[in-house]
Amino acid sequence: MSILDTIKGMFGGKASDVAGDAIDKGADKLDEATGGKASGALSGAADKAKEAVGDATGAADDAAEAVEEAAE
Repeated sequence: MSILDTIKGMFGGKASDVAGDAIDKGADKLDEATGGKASGALSGAADKAKEAVGDATGAADDAAEAVEEAAE
């Protein structure tokens, strides 16, 4: 098993999935706190944040795999 697989296992899946869940929970809490007045804006912001996290973790995964390949 590679170190990348070990790290992913420690977090119960992809880091982007974990971060996406946290972003959704935060947006839900803010939506509740504002009485739903900012629902659309929060939803859009959450989607953009999850996209950015996905891009960043995808790049990190690619870099980690390249390092592993180079080490072999």
